Amino acid sequence: MQSIREIYKTGRGPSSSHTMGPERAIKIIRSLYPDADKLAVTLYGSLALTGAGHGTDKVIIQTAHPVRCTVVHDEKTDCPVHPNTMDVAVYSGGKLIATRRIYSVGGGSVNPVTGEFNFAVSEGYLIRNGKICEPVRGASLVGKGSDVIMDIDMVGQNLETAQGM
Repeated sequence: MQSIREIYKTGRGPSSSHTMGPERAIKIIRSLYPDADKLAVTLYGSLALTGAGHGTDKVIIQTAHPVRCTVVHDEKTDCPVHPNTMDVAVYSGGKLIATRRIYSVGGGSVNPVTGEFNFAVSEGYLIRNGKICEPVRGASLVGKGSDVIMDIDMVGQNLETAQGM
């Protein structure tokens, strides 16, 4: 059973995808690279376009502290995979030691120890016999990463993006 704190999360800023997701990402980066002394973050898509108003850059810089951090809003580069994309370059001693691309999903959660996850789906489609059918709203994705990978029956070859519902 989930506690109320798991279902309803509070965080800095008005948008979970623009503040809580990037905050969580920077915390993970800091734990993966404890010797980092500088982070250079580039925001794309919706994060770049509305991040300043949502306080995304402030949350990233505050979360990175005391590590020096710069944030750039790249409003021109298209990121078709996810509208809330960010790149993090990690430096130590003046040398680039890692780069990570992160897709911010905001209010969902993933337990990094067990792989269990839950996310709200704002828009999705039912798939029957390999064909995309009617749209669905208000669904939840709940599962365990390792189980999901093992249950994949097939992978399509016709990736296409379309305007949302």
